[in-house]
Amino acid sequence: QEHLTGLETQVSIAAVNAPGSVVISGDRDAVDTVAAKFRAMGRKTTPLNVSAAFHSPHINPILTELRDTAQTLTYHQPHTPLITTDPTGQNPTTPEYWTHQTRNTVHYT
Repeated sequence: QEHLTGLETQVSIAAVNAPGSVVISGDRDAVDTVAAKFRAMGRKTTPLNVSAAFHSPHINPILTELRDTAQTLTYHQPHTPLITTDPTGQNPTTPEYWTHQTRNTVHYT
């Protein structure tokens, strides 16, 4: 997170895949700048071929519409245990959960 200081409106940590394995997402120039810093530190970086900058500030414009749409759905408690990638413990049967999940970091660890 400290490597993103000053770039918070442009780039975010999209996913924590494993200790030492993270995905950053956001403005291409900002992502490239952060990746270059990591490469200069001797760390491996791999650009991902994705259709959008998910889990980054690019998602902010759709959050209100997503939440409004999610409020129209009927939620039920899962029949089987649900493993989520959200460490906050939010209830996945709420519109807030899905809005939060769409914008914030996914934690696979």
